[in-house]
Amino acid sequence: MTRLKLLNSLAFRNLIRQRRRNLLLGVAIAFGTMILILANSFSRGITDTLLNKIVVQMTGHIELAVLERSRAQNLLMRDRAFFTNLLQQNLPEIREISENVAVFSRAIGIGKGENVIVVPMDLGAGADPTKSSDAEYLVSRASEGKIEDLLSPQYENPVAIFSDKAKALNVKLFDTLKMRLKTVSGQEQSARFTIVMVLKSESMFESGALFLPLKNLKALRGLRENESGSLQVTFKRFDSPRAVIRLADKVHALLKPGVAAIGCELAFGKKTVPATTGGLL
Repeated sequence: MTRLKLLNSLAFRNLIRQRRRNLLLGVAIAFGTMILILANSFSRGITDTLLNKIVVQMTGHIELAVLERSRAQNLLMRDRAFFTNLLQQNLPEIREISENVAVFSRAIGIGKGENVIVVPMDLGAGADPTKSSDAEYLVSRASEGKIEDLLSPQYENPVAIFSDKAKALNVKLFDTLKMRLKTVSGQEQSARFTIVMVLKSESMFESGALFLPLKNLKALRGLRENESGSLQVTFKRFDSPRAVIRLADKVHALLKPGVAAIGCELAFGKKTVPATTGGLL
C-alpha cells in the first residue's frame, strides 16, 4: 500500500513539474488517436462502398453461371427458367434475380473512341419503367433525357451514358454511337446506338458503363428468350460473407445433372418403333 502511494505521489509530482511536456505529449496522443479513427473510418467507408454498392451492383451477392463447352469466356445458360426456379425455391429473402449478359466493346463517337461495357437493364416489356430497381438507378442519376425513351421503338438501340464518357466520345443527347459486339457463338457484329439519357457519375467505377434494355442486348448477342449469360442474385439483407458462402454451397450441391436422353426410332427390317435413348454414368 505504501509503494502504491509513493508511485501515485511521484506521478502527480511529475505532472505538476513538467506541465509543458505533458501538454505536448497529450496533444500528440490525441492527434495520433484522431488519425487512427479517421483512417479506420475511411477504410470502412471504402469497403462498404466497394462491397455493397459497386461490387453488388455488378455481380450481385451470388452469381450462378454455366460454362458452354468449358470455355470461361462463353457463359451461356440454355434454360434460364429452370435455374431461376431453383434459386427462388432454395434461397431466402431474395430481392432480385437479374440476367447478366454484359459485354465489353469499343464505342465510336464523333471522331473519338473509348472502351466501354454494355450493361443490360431489365425495364420490362410494356410495364411501368419506373417500378423496377434498374429504373430507379437510372432516374436517380439522370441529368438529361427520359427513361421512357429507353423503351421507345422510335430509337435504334436506345442507351444511357454517363456525362464524362459522353464528353470523352464527343457526343450528346440523341447522337449516335457505333459499337462492335461479340455474340455468344463468337461472331463479331456492329450496331448503332442512340443516346437517349445522360447520367451523372458518382464514382470513377461507374463511368465506363453504357446501359441498354435487356431485350435489345440479348438480341444483339444472339440469345433466345429463355437463354441468359448468368444469373445474379441480390438479397434483401446482407449479414456476412460467410452466410452468403453457405448459401452458394447449398445451391452448388443442388446443381446435379439430370438424366440425359434423346428421342429416336428403332428400325429392324421394315418395322420401326419410337424409343428413347438414355445415358448411363
